[in-house]
Amino acid sequence: MQPWRFAVVENKSAKDKLGIALTTKLRADMTTAHLPQSQIESRISSSLLRLGQAPVVILLCRDLTAVRGAELEEESMAVQSVASAGLQLLLAAHAEGLAGNWICWPLYAQNAVRDALKLPNSWQPQAMFFLGYPNEAPKEKTVKSLDDVAIFL
Repeated sequence: MQPWRFAVVENKSAKDKLGIALTTKLRADMTTAHLPQSQIESRISSSLLRLGQAPVVILLCRDLTAVRGAELEEESMAVQSVASAGLQLLLAAHAEGLAGNWICWPLYAQNAVRDALKLPNSWQPQAMFFLGYPNEAPKEKTVKSLDDVAIFL
């Protein structure tokens, strides 16, 4: 059913609107959690900086109209399909020499993001990717061992 949709955000105005939508929700959530104001401001500043520095931001959305039915299984398959499309996007970018980060911020502010970018009502923001040419090597990441994540039968 190809339920994935992409909104490519390149211009500063759109990035600014996206940043305001995301950080307004972030501020509200952190305030509700009674976090110190200095921590809230630091996180918001950092988030806006990252968003502003990304040459291209691609918002990954799930189109709620691209389903066969309302069953839970159909919804699960659509979510899996969208996530798979996101992974393919990152692999294609890497093959072209680009670097990318998968960011889940839009999940916490779906309506605000949709409204800020004037996306169709059926588009449900799921994730976003910061894409650009890398200017540094990624830091070494510790991952679980194969024995922790796989069973061989």
